[in-house]
Amino acid sequence: MPQALRVLFLINPSAGRGQAVQTWKKVLEHLSYTGWDWSEYHSTGAGDLIPRATAAAGESWDRIVILGGDGTVHEVVNGLLQSSQPASTLPALALIPCGSGNDWARTWKFPRHPARWFQEANQWTVQCHAAGTLSCQRDSQTSHSYFMNVAGLAYDAWLVKQIEDNPSSKGHALIYLWSILRNLLTYRPQQGEVTCGDRFWSGRFYTLNAGICPYSGGGMRVVPHADPAHHKLALTIAGDLPFHEFFGISGDFIRAVSVG
Repeated sequence: MPQALRVLFLINPSAGRGQAVQTWKKVLEHLSYTGWDWSEYHSTGAGDLIPRATAAAGESWDRIVILGGDGTVHEVVNGLLQSSQPASTLPALALIPCGSGNDWARTWKFPRHPARWFQEANQWTVQCHAAGTLSCQRDSQTSHSYFMNVAGLAYDAWLVKQIEDNPSSKGHALIYLWSILRNLLTYRPQQGEVTCGDRFWSGRFYTLNAGICPYSGGGMRVVPHADPAHHKLALTIAGDLPFHEFFGISGDFIRAVSVG
């Protein structure tokens, strides 16, 4: 008999304002029919899944299934890639989307409903997925973080800080969209320089987005030319422009290139 698939479920109870907890109850109804050798771990707070995923990298799991949103995926990816294990030996990732944005799930079309998820799971194949590295320097200290969806700088990063400081803005895609529009009034474009291959831009930027997958911000396609299957990093740059022109961006202000 073939060996049972070894699956670790990583659950973020706070994802989707508690949606992950309800989804997990439904997942349990299906697990007894899979024949999998499985285990579960429930996050106890922000950042908790990073060390658990690092440990899981050396535990011979075939799959890690995440119940959460994009933030949960980000923690697990950083935990796995911070391990000392070769990438080829890491467990394959899957997701049952339970967050507010679920942008990585949009790219790979992971079903939200457990019944459909388990129906499709046996047909999935493991694919190689590119990851990006973001290095930040502050007060002479350099930190590194991995991403496998979209890394946003300038306005995108500033907006995340505003939302983190105002928890009522979290947990719903429409509230997030309203936050994007409202905060445009107070944001000031940042001075920066961007080098991409043999191309160079300097000036003030509203936003800089580097994407492996196309979706971010709850379904927006700021880097629509991103394609994880081709292992290229897509870059979208929005330069300084008057507020009244922001919703009519033309080719003069947006430059999109793919980096091999």
